[in-house]
Amino acid sequence: MMRMTKILASITLGLSLLAGPALADDKGGKPPEPTADVMKASSDGAADVKAGTGIAKRESVGTADSFAKGTKVWVWSSITGAKGEMAKHVWKRDGKQIWEKEFEVKSGRYRTWTRRKMSKAGSYTVEVTGADGGVIGSASFTITE
Repeated sequence: MMRMTKILASITLGLSLLAGPALADDKGGKPPEPTADVMKASSDGAADVKAGTGIAKRESVGTADSFAKGTKVWVWSSITGAKGEMAKHVWKRDGKQIWEKEFEVKSGRYRTWTRRKMSKAGSYTVEVTGADGGVIGSASFTITE
C-alpha cells in the first residue's frame, strides 16, 4: 500500500511538471494575465453589430458602410455572454449621442435591432454597451448628401 502511494505521488508530480511549462510563457514564467479587453468581454458579453437597409429572418440585409440621406438604417446586433443583463444601442452622429434604446438580453445569443431614418449627413456609430456601460461591439457608417 505504501509503495502504491509513492508511485501515485511520483506520477502526480511528473504530470504537474509536464503541465507547468505548457501554462507558462516562453521564458518559463507565469502565464500571461488576461488583458482588460478580454476580461471585459467575458463579464459583459460581446456583440457582432451590422448596419443595413433591413432585417430578414432575424439577420441584417443590405449591409453597407455608406447610405444616402433619407435612408432608414437598421442596426442589427447579436449579443452573446450577457443573458439576463441590460444592454443598449447608443446612436452617435459625428461623435455626439443622438439616441439610445435600452433592452434586456433574454437569451445566450440575443439578436435585436434598432432603426432610424437618416435625415442628416455625417459619420455615424452605433455602440452596443453592456450592463456597466462598456462598449461590447459597434458599427460605423456614413450618411451622404
